Amino acid sequence: MKYRSILLLILLFSQYTTADIYKCKVNGKIEFSDQECGGDKVELKNINSSMPVSDYPAPKIFSHWMEGSKLDRYFDRLNGYAPGKNYFEKGNWLNYIEGRWNTETKMAEFRVSTGKQPKASSWWWHFNQDKATFSKHQDTYEEMGAKLVFSQDFELPNGVRKYQAVWHKLANDAHNK
Repeated sequence: MKYRSILLLILLFSQYTTADIYKCKVNGKIEFSDQECGGDKVELKNINSSMPVSDYPAPKIFSHWMEGSKLDRYFDRLNGYAPGKNYFEKGNWLNYIEGRWNTETKMAEFRVSTGKQPKASSWWWHFNQDKATFSKHQDTYEEMGAKLVFSQDFELPNGVRKYQAVWHKLANDAHNK
């Protein structure tokens, strides 16, 4: 069953990216990463191209963990460091963003999952927010007709929780009902 889930994940993800994906063993668990990690490179084949991009839930294939200040550089890399339009202006969006406290580096780290943005849609994302800011964003985007498609939080050593969230609004309102 576990292998079928992994295979399904790979098949679903195949339409979202052309980046190399690696199957890694981290702390005894199998993870997939866009960074070489000593594991096998997974060959993705686009055999499910008829599935609309806006179908949810989107596959949870994440980037490597990184400091928040390095997210822009990560998106530049995804964009091939090309001048002109940035990665998101070229029709991409975030499906997920997660955060954690790294006890070894004593820093907050984040990882993202991206996908193709449907035409005429809008989206917003925020990370490392306090509860009040997260709630304010939730109210604002809900009033605009957006749907919270993913949220996650983690705790800092001082007990403060930090929230990450992604909102999507599709032109056809398919997942906003």
